[in-house]
Amino acid sequence: MNRKVEKRLAWIANILSLLFLIFGILSIFVINNTSNQQQYNELMKQFSGNNQDMSSEMFLVSLIASLVILGFSTLLGFVGTMVIEGRKNLAASLLIAAAIVGLFTTNLIAMVLWMIAAIRLFAKKDKTDVNENATAQLRQNHSKGQSDWNHQQNQQQKDAWDPEQEINKQKKDDPYIY
Repeated sequence: MNRKVEKRLAWIANILSLLFLIFGILSIFVINNTSNQQQYNELMKQFSGNNQDMSSEMFLVSLIASLVILGFSTLLGFVGTMVIEGRKNLAASLLIAAAIVGLFTTNLIAMVLWMIAAIRLFAKKDKTDVNENATAQLRQNHSKGQSDWNHQQNQQQKDAWDPEQEINKQKKDDPYIY
């Protein structure tokens, strides 16, 4: 089945998540740079005012934890995208898991795209299932024989809508006609 839209949504989400991850890793290197440490401490003081609740080390640890969670979410997204063609239910489950895990990293755009792709994967029916059902029904009808087919044709002709007959019936049943 053609799942181009779901693949594109998932790949866009994966790329956004990967860019977010790369940006976070670069932020860690900038924070760890000793020449920037004094500027970083001044910036933290400005943001928090006089009462500094978070030290630079605490911020660095929370950033690393967030990036680990984001990396796991991105990995789930990539694996889910890779298996879309073969196993759509597994892919949808992995994309939902990636979206839920990505919720903790504020990767909201990728999370929404993963959720949309997963919902579309769950909602779409495979053409092979539809074709197999239609083929089975045709085989069953064929096994009944030609007489059943003729009976069905006659029944369809009887059930055909006749507009003249419908109008006459409405006139006959109308209580307001004197």
